[in-house]
Amino acid sequence: MDTMVSKGKFSGLALVLLLTACAAPIPFAQTGAIDREQLLSGGALPVHIQSAIHLPDDDVLGLSAEMVRFVDQAAASSGTDTGKVDALLQALFLSPEINFVFDPMATYTAAQTFEYARANCLAFAGMVTVMLRHMGIKAQFNEVDVPEVWDMRSLKTMILYKHVNVMIHPRGGRKKVVDLDAAEYDSSYKQRIISDQQAVAQYYNNRAMDYLFDENLADAFSYLSKAITLDPQASYLWANLGTFYRNAGNRSAAELSYRIALNEKPRNLIAISNLARLYANDGKTELARKLDKKAEYFRSRNPYFRYRQGINAFSEQDFATAMRHTKAAIRIYPREHRFHFLLGAIYEKVGNQKKAEASMQKAVAMSADAKQSARYQSKMDHLLSSR
Repeated sequence: MDTMVSKGKFSGLALVLLLTACAAPIPFAQTGAIDREQLLSGGALPVHIQSAIHLPDDDVLGLSAEMVRFVDQAAASSGTDTGKVDALLQALFLSPEINFVFDPMATYTAAQTFEYARANCLAFAGMVTVMLRHMGIKAQFNEVDVPEVWDMRSLKTMILYKHVNVMIHPRGGRKKVVDLDAAEYDSSYKQRIISDQQAVAQYYNNRAMDYLFDENLADAFSYLSKAITLDPQASYLWANLGTFYRNAGNRSAAELSYRIALNEKPRNLIAISNLARLYANDGKTELARKLDKKAEYFRSRNPYFRYRQGINAFSEQDFATAMRHTKAAIRIYPREHRFHFLLGAIYEKVGNQKKAEASMQKAVAMSADAKQSARYQSKMDHLLSSR
């Protein structure tokens, strides 16, 4: 069964997909405050989980003494906002003592981000924002609608990443954007300023999903309920709560969470798709069919769905279908090394050795993980030696 959650490689666990095809709306009853309070109370969870629930209070946007010293030293040589911004960024990006590593899983507080020099874009944005504010410069969290970036945590779970960076408004200068992963950003993308509270909610949401993937249900619930408390109208948070309750084995709470997500945002297609799977398992085939039809546009354009379909067809030795789905995945998202390696394996099975080698070489070249690249290279070498 497929489970989709939204998470911040760049932003927090923030999934927003818009359905552009016309479809008849699916009616849902309005949900009341009491329903939401019940879901967030933890009362629907087993006793052993309830007893471990706590309300986290991480110092998400706090400055450490080391950060203050670093910022004061960087800004000391300039008297203008623009000069201070440039000096800080040079110190962060060009100093031999600091070498920030981009890690999509690294959701840290601002102080931890500085200490570890490892961050996803949300964590980096939090650190830079509080540093700039310490210098008296206006800085805000900026959420950007970059092209969808997906990851497959397992064959049953997919994550959609979105993007957050920092919008700076220096006195006497033009506003500018600071971005850890500038290659993902384009000023033409739709974007919006979000509040500190919304950004902090994304932090708690990311941490909650990390705990959920580790099967730590008590901490996952604690962090996710804190996120919803901070941003109670965020549809993606309620959808993720539905996924949490599915993992916890509470079907009715999962359904209610997905319905709240859709009341907040009727076109939240992750909630639609997950709710359809829930109804299908219940035997409510007609309602599931209507939801599936509404989500069809989304699925057909999700490269990781197509990739999984390719794997399934490959395992059944239906190589024509496997090739069709895998090529579709590559058309949608050509930068995923796993897609190219699967295509190479398909070409090898149908006897096209030249294309098999070319696809596998692309997979080797694209993989940023040295161990994964080495595994691909080993498999490719084995293929070539067996000819």
